[in-house]
Amino acid sequence: MSTIVESSVIQDKTLQLFLAFCREHQVFRAGERVLVAASGGLDSTVLVHLLSRAAKLLHIEIEVAHIDHAQRGLASRREGAWVEVLAARLGLRMHRHQLSVAEGASHAELRESRRTWLQELAADLGASKIATAHHADDNAETFLMRAISGSGLQGLRAMAPVKEAWAKPLLWSTKEELRDYAKRYGLAWIEDPSNQRTEYLRNKLRADVLGSLEATRTGALRSLSRTALRLEEEERELETWIEEQLATQSHETSAMSLGWLETWPKGLQRRIFRIWLQKLGIMAQPRLVEDLLLGKEIIHSRGVFLKRSAMWVFQPETAFGHAWTAGMPVPIGNRISLGDSMAWSFCVSAPEPLKSFKHIMYLVLKDPRNVVAGSLVLGWRRLPRELALVTAETAKSDAVFSVLEAAKIPAPYRAFWPVLVDASRHECALAVVGLKVIGEYEWNGEGPALVIQAFFEEGLGSSEGT
Repeated sequence: MSTIVESSVIQDKTLQLFLAFCREHQVFRAGERVLVAASGGLDSTVLVHLLSRAAKLLHIEIEVAHIDHAQRGLASRREGAWVEVLAARLGLRMHRHQLSVAEGASHAELRESRRTWLQELAADLGASKIATAHHADDNAETFLMRAISGSGLQGLRAMAPVKEAWAKPLLWSTKEELRDYAKRYGLAWIEDPSNQRTEYLRNKLRADVLGSLEATRTGALRSLSRTALRLEEEERELETWIEEQLATQSHETSAMSLGWLETWPKGLQRRIFRIWLQKLGIMAQPRLVEDLLLGKEIIHSRGVFLKRSAMWVFQPETAFGHAWTAGMPVPIGNRISLGDSMAWSFCVSAPEPLKSFKHIMYLVLKDPRNVVAGSLVLGWRRLPRELALVTAETAKSDAVFSVLEAAKIPAPYRAFWPVLVDASRHECALAVVGLKVIGEYEWNGEGPALVIQAFFEEGLGSSEGT
């Protein structure tokens, strides 16, 4: 039997190239279970067929998964049945799933739902790899799309043959080669009509540009894909080297030496910032990277980037607003800690900006004659019986956001800023803590006064106090 298999491989150039690519890039490890995502189209049909033939030679187990995106009614269900027939013919176990997404969902939403289900299924099956049918044309299309959009080298990188659990063992092959293979083995497939819709940039490039490039120069698509793959490999190696260098200059992920950073050329600094952001769990958006490169201190939704003691320091703000998101009762006369945050730097009574402070506040009834000028003072008689703190987002008050905007509170803090409200009616905003009393609740000089007392202590420079 082994002689027949070996003879089949020798005579089949496509299978030889497939095996060579998988081994060169270590796409699969011996003993792995592989879940193959199959749509019923040409590319995934060939992938399932090739993997079924190569499984014994690669020492892997294969299972097939099909996802119905629930966007095209009967046509979507027909594709699932088609994949089921293919899997049965090849003796492979098949898994079908229909996504629970709204009709007309975006490509990004469908992709995220698809990836999530595949990862969950792979975990249930004990599959350590999920194989998809991306090929050389896909890499060429992506390269061109990003190039005409002004992407840098990072964006021009190809899809990697293997990245974490995701495997792409067809990146060596063009679409035409896959079509030839399918015809040679009598494989049938279903064409997705959405692939013909030229309002999508990728489809327009496929219809109008790729064919012309290949006609102008034979092998153009493979050359583009090879260039993108080379960029991917070189960038990955450079990233590994940069990570090693980063590890030598600081024991803290949240800090980076300015002196060390400035020893590198600007181009490398840009990559260093990108990798540092990834280690912090923050998306390395080009604008953020460029602002850091220019030395700007930045308030981000995830935290604050500051220059302190010859270091770039990132202080996370993940707990800001957490304590009062669901509503925090505020009894009169009891001190309440609002935690350690950079946000308090922007309160009118905080000592100075761009420092971490611990904010402690309490409400106290006072003789109006003893009220200090500039204090936040409410008219006692206008207030509800029970008070609470909620986020500005929960209060849903235009007046509150007007106060935050006028005080120049950075946008990342606004939605989570504490607002004093009626405990039974969270939309009834009384005061924006640290900034201003809402109009009608201000003390007008008559009757008892309720004062919001605030104390600010310099924080620890971390999220420990939140």
